[in-house]
Amino acid sequence: SKGNQFKILAFNHSVHDEDGLQTGRFSGGLLGLAKFAKNNNVWEMRSFQPAVAAFGAFAQSPTPKLVEIGEDQFAFTLLHVNGGAGGPFEGYLYLVAGFEGKYQPILEVSNYQLTNVESISWSSTYTVVNETTKKHFRDIIIKTKGYFNKAAQANDEFEVTLPDELASMAKTKKSFNFEIEKRFSFKGKFYKMIDKPVVKFSNVK
Repeated sequence: SKGNQFKILAFNHSVHDEDGLQTGRFSGGLLGLAKFAKNNNVWEMRSFQPAVAAFGAFAQSPTPKLVEIGEDQFAFTLLHVNGGAGGPFEGYLYLVAGFEGKYQPILEVSNYQLTNVESISWSSTYTVVNETTKKHFRDIIIKTKGYFNKAAQANDEFEVTLPDELASMAKTKKSFNFEIEKRFSFKGKFYKMIDKPVVKFSNVK
């Protein structure tokens, strides 16, 4: 970082409970962050934020992954996955960055991932747009790929609410593969989707 060196310590904590009740399926782990800067040969703590937000399940926050979202500007992504027993496991992508003096979520992407269902499944990837016109908080593109098979719905224990981009096609077709591309831009204090999603279908039957 422009000759400077930093380290981030991420930690997870939950309320102490001898009976383990805090490990419920819908109880996320509370993410905390501490930032250290190297001063000569000593690492000094520059910021300490014990509670950023809760993510994950069973009191376990997912591991943050470092991503550069601007010139000399770094943030963290977290994949929050949850769902009921035997039902769909839905994944949300969160982006946590330093903003207004603290670390906080500035992007939430629903329908980022879906597993544990036979009739439909999808997964996504994210890319930061390398644009020279934006020095910080650059646009983020989400690409989602998956498949749908109507016959397999008979094996699903729970009904899945399909994304709007797929609902009409699923009513009239037996199976298909799909790709969805969404673009998010930073507006004020949060990333928001701009333009309409670009949807492509293949192997339609």
